[in-house]
Amino acid sequence: MDLTHEEVGNSSAASTELVILVHGTFAGDKSAQDVGERWWQRGSRTWIWLEENLPPSVSLPEADVRLFHWSGSNAQSERLAASVRLLALLMRLEKDGRRYHLVGHSHGGSIIWESLVSAQVIVDQPTEHEISRDLWNLLESNEVVPSDGMVTVYEPPGRAYWKQRESVRRDVRGLAELVSLASWTTVGTPFLRFLPSSRFFSRGWSSAKFTLSVKPSSRRYWNWVDNISALFGISTYIIPVYVVLGLFIDELYRPDGALLVAIAVIVFTLRIITGVMDAQVELSSTVLLREDAGLRCFSRFHDRWLGLWAETDEAVLLLRNTITGPDYDYRWLCLPVKNRDPQTFGNRVPPFRVPRMKLRPSNLVIGFIPRLPYKPRLDFHTVKKVIYSAFNKLIAPRLSEVLNRTLLNSVQGNDIPGLSLAYASPWPIPVADPPSGLPEYLSNRLEQKASNSLGRAGSLLREVAVQETLDGFSRDTGNGAKLANVQPLVHTSYFENVEVLSMIASHIAGLAGVEGERPAPSTGFAHIDSWMLESRATVMRKAADSLGALSQN
Repeated sequence: MDLTHEEVGNSSAASTELVILVHGTFAGDKSAQDVGERWWQRGSRTWIWLEENLPPSVSLPEADVRLFHWSGSNAQSERLAASVRLLALLMRLEKDGRRYHLVGHSHGGSIIWESLVSAQVIVDQPTEHEISRDLWNLLESNEVVPSDGMVTVYEPPGRAYWKQRESVRRDVRGLAELVSLASWTTVGTPFLRFLPSSRFFSRGWSSAKFTLSVKPSSRRYWNWVDNISALFGISTYIIPVYVVLGLFIDELYRPDGALLVAIAVIVFTLRIITGVMDAQVELSSTVLLREDAGLRCFSRFHDRWLGLWAETDEAVLLLRNTITGPDYDYRWLCLPVKNRDPQTFGNRVPPFRVPRMKLRPSNLVIGFIPRLPYKPRLDFHTVKKVIYSAFNKLIAPRLSEVLNRTLLNSVQGNDIPGLSLAYASPWPIPVADPPSGLPEYLSNRLEQKASNSLGRAGSLLREVAVQETLDGFSRDTGNGAKLANVQPLVHTSYFENVEVLSMIASHIAGLAGVEGERPAPSTGFAHIDSWMLESRATVMRKAADSLGALSQN
């Protein structure tokens, strides 16, 4: 659903600080309903608990305000698109001068992070660079930028195009500072780092010579690729025009038909290759820009971040286990190649792979009793054996690899060609040995609850199967709702725990309207307050160490 001005709201409660909830993958509402039982919807147990426990100066979206929706698809492109829409909403709040707090679960946290990174990219861009057109359109519909923020520019010979007003771009960059962001909380979020893969003369992240220290500021570094691609693109139009003109102008040179076809095929092939190269280089440049912006983004906002996750969170563990390639330390990858110490890194192999397919020629069956009568027939066994052997050696390994890559990309949600998953971390920037995201006893409690729920789910599933068998499958027995209420995963059970909710509310309350030193956590649980205070100091120290080391690169 597209953002509208009403999603921000102009109600009387707009003077309070706003809490925006962002759900994760597969947690959206297909009918885009604001009221429901999902943790982020009005009327849910989590919503009611937050309403009762947030400080008076902070509120959830008012009744006349649309909640933030996104598709919930497991696709990186969907997450990036949702992050642009969220950024447009944040800029509306910035323009209204309303402070806000962000809470995201699972990939909802990823969407929040991508929004912050995109805002940092806008801030870092030179003033002559235009704002992304997708974001600009959303800002225009949200009345963040005026409808006349674009002007028509004419250039000889008779060329006209739309251009954003420089003064409006400057205002947008000011809003992208996100000065009204009070806090952001991520719960069970696997922060994914998709980096360029090796293809078409473009060095990928798994190469020992790849580095994140290269920070291109614009596409002008790659103009030679773009120019070559454009040249071959023009050629693909010139050739057919030349052929048509040759039919009417006798003086034109008419090459042999076979030669003309060969030239056309070569030019067309080179056009495709250079076009793919151009797209890959542009993609790599964009990723490097976002990586560089991400470091500065975390440097600005890490003191307002609360990251909660259990060590046994299934989503984080699963995505970590799908990564293939060298186990590079992120700080090492950020160093210029010439400044790196020679190190040996292990190679990560996912625990599940598609078995390599293998064709076997059929043989004479001799194991039946009584034995089958043998009937002489024309047999191509030798020919099949050669064909099958060639398939097993030449085609099967490559086909299996394609299936493996497709399976891994599907699990990772990687639907952007030219990128591969390099890191999956509970921290926005990959750090070595990240501190725990929950007290150990609380992680164990969530794990135990998930295990018990899994046992109940098995028993309930058998009960449902028996009931449906006896009663028939034609009528609605409500069994689907029974199964939906069972939470057999740690990843989906955070908001069922009052201590986790208390930590979220305490983090928001501690940064609500804060000017100066933050107050100590106050969750109502002394052991949780102590852990949060210690965790805050650990996060600040770890972030300072990591960002300090990265900034020296």
